Amino acid sequence: MKETQYVDALPDMTAAINYADQNFAEGKLIVWGSSYSAALALKLTGDMPDKVDAVLAFSPGEYFASQGRSRDYITSSAINVSQPAFITSSRDEKNNWWGIYVTIPSDKKQYYLPETAGNHGSRALWSRYPDSKGYWEAVTQFLSSF
Repeated sequence: MKETQYVDALPDMTAAINYADQNFAEGKLIVWGSSYSAALALKLTGDMPDKVDAVLAFSPGEYFASQGRSRDYITSSAINVSQPAFITSSRDEKNNWWGIYVTIPSDKKQYYLPETAGNHGSRALWSRYPDSKGYWEAVTQFLSSF
């Protein structure tokens, strides 16, 4: 049996976007990812600009070189992101995604870094973390901007 890797989620994510586009065409289609799926969400946003209206990425990075993909696997698609894009992470993870962020040409891109250490992925929004309010405020501001 073949071992599953993070990148194997890409076909499922692509199918989900296509399904939502074909069956729930009203309103905006916003892609949201956490950790490796945040990176894939950015990739798909760049690769499917006619279907994805915005992206939120919590702790993305170039996670796929060890899985046979290029070191710029995500960045090479992020360069095509013209839609609104939001990236956040824990404070010490910024270097994992900053190179991706600066290549995004969208004039509607935003990022949020907490003043505290913060948390990895979408769990940063969990109410049990005292700094979750800052993340929520940033997400709410981003979503209300378009």
